[in-house]
Amino acid sequence: MSAPFYRPVNRLSYLVDYQLYGLKPLGYHAENILLHLAVVCCLYLLALRLFGAPTPAFAAALLFGIHPINAETVNLVSARNNLLAALFVFLSFFAFNRASRTGQKVFFLVSGVFFFLGLLCKETALMLLPFLFVYDFPTLGALRGRLWDRLVSTLPLIFFAGVYLVLRSGVLTGSSETSLDFDRLGHRMLQNLFVVPRYLENLLLPLRLSVDYQVPSELRTADWWLAPVWCLVVAGIVLLWRTGRPVTRGGLVWCAINLFPVANIIPIPSAPLADRFMYLPLLGLCLVVIDQGLRYSKRPRKLALGAGAILTIFLVTLTVRRNLDWVDDSSLFASAIKVAPNSTWGYYNLGVVLLDKQDLAGATQAFSAALRVDPLHSGSLFQLASIQINAQSYQEAERYLRLALQGDSGNVEALFNLAMLLEKLDRGREALPLYEAFLAKASAKYESLLPKVRSRIALLHKKYD
Repeated sequence: MSAPFYRPVNRLSYLVDYQLYGLKPLGYHAENILLHLAVVCCLYLLALRLFGAPTPAFAAALLFGIHPINAETVNLVSARNNLLAALFVFLSFFAFNRASRTGQKVFFLVSGVFFFLGLLCKETALMLLPFLFVYDFPTLGALRGRLWDRLVSTLPLIFFAGVYLVLRSGVLTGSSETSLDFDRLGHRMLQNLFVVPRYLENLLLPLRLSVDYQVPSELRTADWWLAPVWCLVVAGIVLLWRTGRPVTRGGLVWCAINLFPVANIIPIPSAPLADRFMYLPLLGLCLVVIDQGLRYSKRPRKLALGAGAILTIFLVTLTVRRNLDWVDDSSLFASAIKVAPNSTWGYYNLGVVLLDKQDLAGATQAFSAALRVDPLHSGSLFQLASIQINAQSYQEAERYLRLALQGDSGNVEALFNLAMLLEKLDRGREALPLYEAFLAKASAKYESLLPKVRSRIALLHKKYD
């Protein structure tokens, strides 16, 4: 109801999984791994066609398959939409390419069907369409002069894109569908000055991967390093483009096109920066890396093999280490805190996990750490209040709840708990406006509480009016 996502095929996969595995996580994770392997195999087939040799094709697929930035996409079951979208995008491309090469027009329709399924997994699959318009596979790099022919060949994809947009619009009518929010567009674009270099760091030196990245709301004096980094980025892209290598150019364009939907032009509800957003762009970058490596193929073979082996061991080690962060919730949130010691999100979620484990001391320590970063962090204050209520320290609990409302006046759970606490302390007159505020602000999530709150309001009015 609250997220502007229309991904029915992805949701269907979870329904099927539930019928097969119930709530046992092994099956869900095994399916994600198999989907990732399928995408890796598709990349190998594409690279084999582009390079014309199995060794560089294997290297490109291996680089993508073991890169630690993909650990989030594979380990996070709810990130399966990226895996499915990538797989259907590949299948759509292969069918489109076959139709272009053989003249069997039925494969244009097959390409459209796979494209439609990709869209029903994640909307970023739409980026295949502009890519096909620009580049002519398998020659990769020659701009098609016959735009009319390309328009005709992509008509099935355009048709299914239209069907998808109509379905999406109908299903999301009345929900909080994302708008362009032009008032904040400039702010989001400035954020990209930080986001893009951080993505590059995660790709080139993936030592600080996290499930929660701290993206500054505005550029600061301390961010002076962004200027030289961007100079290097632009210079690197220009130099790579000027090599004139078709695979390199195609990989760069693929990366740029697939970065567009995650560049916060349209606000992203989940996060402005996440490892899973790089799953599709990384496919193109792996082709670029291997294609550039082929430029130095005349170097001693042993040196090339040694460098490749060292890189493989390095990435596999980092991926194994990153996988360990995803073993359970405690390790995941602890890893986020390790990367960003000022992550209130990490401290809060770690505290919730410890609270579920009945580790009150550990939970209190985690919530208190969040408050050291943000003294009015409403969620942490609310949880500390709950701990104090259970310990019958009512005055301390009241103080925490009032601070929680000071930090976030829309924290309806704090409103409800404070009202209940005041009633317990025989201060019903003070509780009455809090109950009424809860009714005014509560969402459908709290529908089961509404009858109880209305009953309390009626009783309090009867008592004090």
